[in-house]
Amino acid sequence: MDERVDLAKIWDRARTTIQSFDDYIADVRKFYLGTVITISGVAAGFAPERTPPVIAATVVAVSVVVITFTWAFWSLEAHWYGFLRVAVGTAKRLEEELHLVDSRWGVTSELSSWANWGFFKDYSRHFLYFVVLIAAHAALAAVHYGNLFPGWRTEYTILMTVVTGFVALRNSWWTSRRIRLFLSRKP
Repeated sequence: MDERVDLAKIWDRARTTIQSFDDYIADVRKFYLGTVITISGVAAGFAPERTPPVIAATVVAVSVVVITFTWAFWSLEAHWYGFLRVAVGTAKRLEEELHLVDSRWGVTSELSSWANWGFFKDYSRHFLYFVVLIAAHAALAAVHYGNLFPGWRTEYTILMTVVTGFVALRNSWWTSRRIRLFLSRKP
């Protein structure tokens, strides 16, 4: 009986840890959106009454900064998400040990089932970053193909796209693979 009490305390601590990591991820997203909106707003306030080349240069600068911030914040979220998944895996194992899963009293198991149900599953958390990256790349393409900023070359757009693709793969596939490998190991 003492072992069950200890496991219950450990489970409670695991749930608290899950909440902490979930809060970290929410804070990263809030700070990211605030940063991107502020940068875009300041740039938009700078644009009126400027010449088209200056506006185009501003669009390029803002797009590059936004893409760089997106890489950084997305990587930070992937980092905390890995810790969150490990805490969830621990809580689910504890719920199985406490026999809460079969009776469907295990909140972690139930929430995990809900989160992994449907088409998007694990990848819906990347949507926020994809939308911003697509918008920034569209702005770069518009500047490039409209010949609004002669200093911006095709190679720069291709480089930004390739690096963005690499970051996207790293943050989705590699992090998810690492989490699955860690959770599948035997105690």
